[in-house]
Amino acid sequence: MIPVKPATPPKRYIRARGKARRAELLVAASTLLADHEVEEITFKDIYEFAGIPPGSAYHFFDNIESIQVALFDQFADELFEYMLGHLNPLKRSDWMELLDNLVSNVAIFYNNNPAARRIIMHSRMPIGVISEADKMAGMKTEQLLNQYFVLPEFKNRLQIFILSTKIVHLFLSISVIHHGMITAELIDEAKTAFTGYLKMYLPEKLERRMPEATGR
Repeated sequence: MIPVKPATPPKRYIRARGKARRAELLVAASTLLADHEVEEITFKDIYEFAGIPPGSAYHFFDNIESIQVALFDQFADELFEYMLGHLNPLKRSDWMELLDNLVSNVAIFYNNNPAARRIIMHSRMPIGVISEADKMAGMKTEQLLNQYFVLPEFKNRLQIFILSTKIVHLFLSISVIHHGMITAELIDEAKTAFTGYLKMYLPEKLERRMPEATGR
């Protein structure tokens, strides 16, 4: 009897399995981060918790730092989606109220997601460095305001928005470092610093865009 060669799994199956295993490692890391600080978790902890052999785990991530970077990007996307998706329509008539609402949403997201709070807020990025996440936050803030209001043109406008969101991040990080969460007091301080800095460049009243221009 001629032996039959086992069928080779289709490439799409292999890709899907690999994608699923990578996702399982990120879920495991996120689950562990819900109850442990970043420094307490090793790569071994993650792949053992996920039930994935070390050889497979190292196929997707080189080390613990690469998993942290992947989680950082994932949580940053989730944060932007949350804060933009929960804007209060009643807060859109005044740009400062809109930004206050934005900061409130950011704080809610972090306080409800300890893993995200630990990864993003406890980032080892030096305090004076503008990260890609900072740039993205500034860009999205500028785009959001420009969606509802007519923004004046001024020099280095995007850079100003990047710095303004960096200020918010610093205030919220201070709260996490000292209190383990974002307190109401530091939320208010972040709002004051955020709008106060932008008021140096924006008038207190901005022209509201017509509803058909904003889509809302």
